[in-house]
Amino acid sequence: MSDYDQQFGVVIFDDAEHPAFGWASLAGSKPRRIKHLADLESDGIFIANLNWQQIRNINASREPRIRASNFFREDLSLIAQDLDLPIIEDPASCLHKVSEFFDRCIRIAYDIYGFKRVSGTLKETIYECLFPSGEPTTFGTPKIDEAFDEAYLAIQKCYVNSHSGTRNAKLRFSRSVFANLLNQFPIPVGPWSIYQGKLPVNDTDCSKGEESNTYKFLHEFGSQKPALCLVSVRNIETSCADLLGFTNGKDRRNWIPIHEAAFLSSIAEVKVKKIIQGTRYQNYEDVSFGWQEQSVVGDVSYSLGLVAESHIAAISSGTRRKQGGTSYSPRAVFLKAWDRIMLFKVAYALYRNDIVVSSYAMGAVNVSIQDHQLEFVSQEALKLGLTPPLWLLNANEVDEQLSTDTDDGYLKYV
Repeated sequence: MSDYDQQFGVVIFDDAEHPAFGWASLAGSKPRRIKHLADLESDGIFIANLNWQQIRNINASREPRIRASNFFREDLSLIAQDLDLPIIEDPASCLHKVSEFFDRCIRIAYDIYGFKRVSGTLKETIYECLFPSGEPTTFGTPKIDEAFDEAYLAIQKCYVNSHSGTRNAKLRFSRSVFANLLNQFPIPVGPWSIYQGKLPVNDTDCSKGEESNTYKFLHEFGSQKPALCLVSVRNIETSCADLLGFTNGKDRRNWIPIHEAAFLSSIAEVKVKKIIQGTRYQNYEDVSFGWQEQSVVGDVSYSLGLVAESHIAAISSGTRRKQGGTSYSPRAVFLKAWDRIMLFKVAYALYRNDIVVSSYAMGAVNVSIQDHQLEFVSQEALKLGLTPPLWLLNANEVDEQLSTDTDDGYLKYV
């Protein structure tokens, strides 16, 4: 058991816009009513049902006891939903269970990282432990830095037309399984320079696919050393096009990692205009920041999974520049691309079965489900190794019970 002496809890305010009255529990203690922020234990840290803006609105952004609802990256309410605990609707009945769970999560993280302070989120806390002296925010020239900024894509949006009356669900790999999967991919190492060699040109009779010149070139080049490619992409296969929204939010995204360019050249016409090459790849066994938990318990532990997800978020997110703005390291850019390619295959399988996929990232696929699809989506997710949310499994169970409680069109019990 951890010897960390800091205790963690949860506070649920009755009105998140005007937080005062609410329920609080510290490290599994009995839920109690509070009338003001000052009623909370002075030596505890509480995850609240408040976002950062709501915390700033009450001038509590520097309050050492309060953390936002997304402290674990997943929102507090969604975690409680996964645990099947009604903390928003009836906090008095279950808040002690949630606070005990969160306290245990932090202690697990402390045992792994040995941090001395808890930052605004678990991701930030882990990042500060992995990179105590910070990281470089430039990787060659300003133009090379701009290329990495453009190549970074936090979440893959899809071109979808959702139906009315649908419910949103997140189908995900076990967080620890996802962290271990990413561990299998190599990390790019610089310095970075402009490739001066000959660029690929496709034959007119083979403009895309694994037999095209572009795919063969990118696949071979990318297996030897990391690179970013400036590309023009057109004529994506119709069955794949909806799943590949091609911006990083508001800007065009023409620079992409070479393995993503190779993937796209298998399903689209890709013209390679320029290449920025790195020096070599580095395996996770040779770095200090890889996810180290390999136990079978880790694959099924929800608490350890939250820590694993924050770890992956820490090493695949942007880094603040001292002069302002955010930089995106080659490591972060490549990890996000590996994540997208892995999830595309899963998203494609769901999409081909008429399941609306809205986005995917960080080991999870976000879908919109109609009521008649509840059971089907659950079954398809499990076939693909994904875990449906608990509410979806519960809804299926209720529907099955209702189905078995009917006989010749009449209810058995009236």
